[in-house]
Amino acid sequence: MGFTSAYYAMAHTSQFLDMSNGQKPHHLSTSSTNFATIKACAFDNDKKTQTITVVNTSDKSTEEVNVVLAEKYMTTISIEPQSVVTLIVKNNADAFYEPISFLHINIYQKQYATYDFSIDLDKTYSGVEFYISPTEKYSEADKIDSVSLENNHYTFAANIEPGDCYLFVKNADNSGHINLTIPSMMPQIEYVGSENEYIECSFGLNRQTSWSSFCDPFGKSLYRSSASTFDITATKINLENLAILTEEYVDTSPSLDEPYYYFVMDGKNDITTFYSSSVTFKGNIIQENSEIVDLVNIDNKPYLTYQASYLGNDLSSLHLLVKDNADFRVSSPIQDDVFPISLDLTSLPNNDIWYDVMIEDGNGVPYWIDDSAASNMAKSLIIDGRIYEFKEYDHLLKVNCRQA
Repeated sequence: MGFTSAYYAMAHTSQFLDMSNGQKPHHLSTSSTNFATIKACAFDNDKKTQTITVVNTSDKSTEEVNVVLAEKYMTTISIEPQSVVTLIVKNNADAFYEPISFLHINIYQKQYATYDFSIDLDKTYSGVEFYISPTEKYSEADKIDSVSLENNHYTFAANIEPGDCYLFVKNADNSGHINLTIPSMMPQIEYVGSENEYIECSFGLNRQTSWSSFCDPFGKSLYRSSASTFDITATKINLENLAILTEEYVDTSPSLDEPYYYFVMDGKNDITTFYSSSVTFKGNIIQENSEIVDLVNIDNKPYLTYQASYLGNDLSSLHLLVKDNADFRVSSPIQDDVFPISLDLTSLPNNDIWYDVMIEDGNGVPYWIDDSAASNMAKSLIIDGRIYEFKEYDHLLKVNCRQA
C-alpha cells in the first residue's frame, strides 16, 4: 500500500521541527485569506525559531503568498502548483522588515517585446533600482538602466519577451517583488466601408498564455482616440464588460476623428493594467492609391521595392514583409525614414510558392497590399536560373519564384 499525500506532507514538515531540550514544538494558530488554495501551519521551536510550512493545493496556478507573523509582514513567496515551501524564522524582531509595495503598474506596449512601465509604489524611495528577470532570482544584467521619477510615478522602458517574469525593486534598506505576465498582443482592426460602415477589432492575444489565470474575467476594454499614444482623452467603446474569452469586437459607430484603437486589460490582482500599442486601419497609415511595388535587378540580385505616401508619424516602424503560410518570412525596415524599401528576394527558399507581400507595423500587425500596387503585373526577373514574378490572388499581391 502506498503512502498518502498527508504522510508526505507530515514527513516534509517534521524534518524542519526542532526537538531540542526535550521540548516538543508548539503548534501556532495559522490562517489563510485563500484557504481553498493555500494551506499553512506554523510551529514554535523552543522559542528560538519558528517553522512555517505553506502548501499550494492548486494544480494550475502559481500563487504569490505574503507571510505575516505576529501581525508583521515578513516576506512574499511564490509557490508553484501543488508545491510546498517551508520557512525557518528566528524569533527576533529584527527579522521583520517593511517591504516596498507596488500600488499599481501600468504597462504600455510600444512594439512587440518593447514596453514602457509606469509604477506607483507605496511611498517615494531614494535610490530605487528595478530589475526584471524570467526567474525568481535576478542579477546585475537584469537591472533597468534608466529609471525616472515623474509626478510620483517611476517610469522606464524595457525590452522583454512576452510571458512570465518577475519585477524586483530595491534600495539600500528595502526591497519588494511581484510576479508579472507580460502580454503578447498583436491587435488588428479592419475598416469595412459600406452603407453602414463599421470596424472589426481583434485583440490578437497569443494562445500560449493562460490569460484567465491573471486577467480580471471582465477586465478587457477597447478604446479609440485621436492620439497615436494612449492618454486620458481616449474614449472607451465597450459599455458592457468584455469577458476574458472575447477575442473580437465590432465598433458599429466608428469616428474618423478617432482612428487609433487600444486594447486594455486589468489584472486580477488590481495592481496591473496592460495597454496595447495603437492600431489603426491601413487607410490611416498609407495614402490611398499611393503604393508602388516593383521587381528590380540590383547588382545581379532580385529585389522587391516598395514606395508609398506615408501618413503616420513613426515611419521607422514600418517593414516590407514577404512570407509564406508557414514559418518563413523575410522583411526589411525603412532605413533613415527614406523610401523606397528594398527587400532582397534571394533567400526565398522554395520554388512555385506564392509569397504574401505585406507592410507590417512595429506592433507586428500586417497590412496586405492590393495587386493594383504592382508597377507591372507582367514584369519578371531572371537571375541565377530563377524567375521572380508577380502573382495575384483575390486582388492581393503575391510574389513567386520558379526555375527558369
